[in-house]
Amino acid sequence: MKQGLWAAIALLASVGLARAEFPAPGTVLAEITVDVTGDGTPDTARLVVGTDADAVLVLDTGQRRVTAPKIAWLGGPAPGPSLEATSAGSLQVVTGNDSIGRERWSQTLTLAWRDDDLLLAGFTYGWRDTLDAANTGRCDVNLLTGRGVLTVNGQETAITQPPDRLPVTLWDGQPPRSCGLD
Repeated sequence: MKQGLWAAIALLASVGLARAEFPAPGTVLAEITVDVTGDGTPDTARLVVGTDADAVLVLDTGQRRVTAPKIAWLGGPAPGPSLEATSAGSLQVVTGNDSIGRERWSQTLTLAWRDDDLLLAGFTYGWRDTLDAANTGRCDVNLLTGRGVLTVNGQETAITQPPDRLPVTLWDGQPPRSCGLD
């Protein structure tokens, strides 16, 4: 009985310690400068710690500020979510889990400036089960065209869905239904 109690106390202490080490809301996790809007002037994108276990994307274009809450999960170990720029000037928010539990995953959101708004243009998600080597997959969808590929355990299937012009400010963190991940 005492061992169980001490184990529970140790667990609570470690949870408290982990919370104390978690970055404060507003802490900048990543920053990148790229001409996202295509107007010839560099724009600044930042990932900052939100009030939950999520990162918030803030894009400053000089003319306006676009904020996308809950753009990435912060619950995993360092280095955490990151920002990248594509050769076409789009942003990519990259996050994942490659160390905790048996379900490992990576996610890349591609964000593109279209019609004076930042849209979720692409969704890529890969997964693997460390205890079941046959449980692997990848979903890669261009949301602006509605075309992509779903690969599950080595079997590829073409994805065709209606094009979606979703402003990143409205993205709720749910993958496209065509990926079958819900």
